Amino acid sequence: PPGAPGLPGPPGSSLFPGPHRQSIAVPGPPGPPGPPGIPGVSGGSSGVTVLQTYHTMLSLARRLPEGAIVLVLERSELFVRVRDGFRKILLGQYFSFNGEGQGNEVAVEQPPIVHYPREPREPILLHHEPILQP
Repeated sequence: PPGAPGLPGPPGSSLFPGPHRQSIAVPGPPGPPGPPGIPGVSGGSSGVTVLQTYHTMLSLARRLPEGAIVLVLERSELFVRVRDGFRKILLGQYFSFNGEGQGNEVAVEQPPIVHYPREPREPILLHHEPILQP
């Protein structure tokens, strides 16, 4: 007849994990740095990405999220990023800041100057100086 069952054995080595072994997560070293950000002139808080060239916009297409607004300086054109590319945003009339007239200016009259009568005893103060007391 067989004998009595023996005592349980010592814990096993972690080199041979089994289905009932506990695994301990040990954090590894940090990964490499991420890719550089999108180049271009900062749009500040306007939410518009400003890029120098159309070619740059196309090369960054996959890194721009859908809905991103892009101003391409070389063309002075505005685009919105959509699922499979870009759509051009058509802008209205162009107004130049160079000071030349467009032929549609209106002369503005200076508002009238209203003189209020002064009290005869009221002195005219050109500037305020503190009065020193002895």
